[in-house]
Amino acid sequence: GVFLFDEVDNADANVMTTLNSALANGKVSVPNRVDKPYAIRHKNAHIICASNTWGNGYGTGQGATYVREMLDSAFKDRFVAGKSFIDYDTDFEKKVTSKLPQLFTALTDLRANVQKYNLDKVVSTRAFIQGAQLMQGESYSLDKVMKNVLIDYTQEEKKKALQQS
Repeated sequence: GVFLFDEVDNADANVMTTLNSALANGKVSVPNRVDKPYAIRHKNAHIICASNTWGNGYGTGQGATYVREMLDSAFKDRFVAGKSFIDYDTDFEKKVTSKLPQLFTALTDLRANVQKYNLDKVVSTRAFIQGAQLMQGESYSLDKVMKNVLIDYTQEEKKKALQQS
C-alpha cells in the first residue's frame, strides 16, 4: 500500500523520531500490544512524505511564507535521492477557469510577478478555484475577485504584483 504523510514538516519532532525508526528498521514499537510488540512494515509498503519547505523549516521564493518545523537530518536522509518538486498544475487551473480566461490570465500574471519580485505572498490553485466560483456563482467581476486576492498586499506589493509584462 501507499501512505502519504502530508505536511510532514509540520509534525511534532517526537512523531518524526518514531517514523524515522520505522523507516530505518522496517518496524515500529507498539508497547501496548503485548502479544505483538512490533508492527512490521509490509514488503510492498510505499511511504511518501510531502512538505512545503524541503524540511528546512522555511520555504524560499514564493514558498517563503511557509514556516514549519526543521526536520532532523537523519530523517531527511531517508529520502535523499527520492525528492521531487511538484509545481502548480496549470492545466488543472486552466480547466477550472475555462469559461473565464481573463481570470486565468490575471492570476497567472499575478503569480509570475509574485515570483519575479520575491513577494511574501502565495497565489495558489485555491485562488483560481475560488475566483471561478465567485465569478460564476456569485456574479463577482474580475475586478472584485482581484481586489479580494490583493486585499492584504501593501501598496508597494500591489504595484509590483500588477505590473504588465
